[in-house]
Amino acid sequence: MRRLMISVALAALVIWPVAYLKRRRDRFLQVASYHEKFIKNYRVVPGFRPRYFDPQGVPLGRFGAETVALIDIWHQDLKKKYERAAARPWLSVKHDPEKPVGFLIESLGDDPE
Repeated sequence: MRRLMISVALAALVIWPVAYLKRRRDRFLQVASYHEKFIKNYRVVPGFRPRYFDPQGVPLGRFGAETVALIDIWHQDLKKKYERAAARPWLSVKHDPEKPVGFLIESLGDDPE
């Protein structure tokens, strides 16, 4: 009986970190997917008909093309960051950088963080 209790305790000690790392990996993939949706959304927004475009084809709306590009780059960087974190969930993850100025462009929903 005692051996059975010890073996169950040892199995729990082995399984718990694996389950924790899987949940952590899944969460990082969820955040990466969230940022990926925003990257795609800046390029194609249904029903959005801008009047002016810059030379590269980025729509000029309430904010300039530079702001749209900065926000797009910010989301691309965070997507890559969380994909790398999902590949190594046992490592710590630094805080996200500050959001660029003019961040209130075409929100897709709540922030997952």
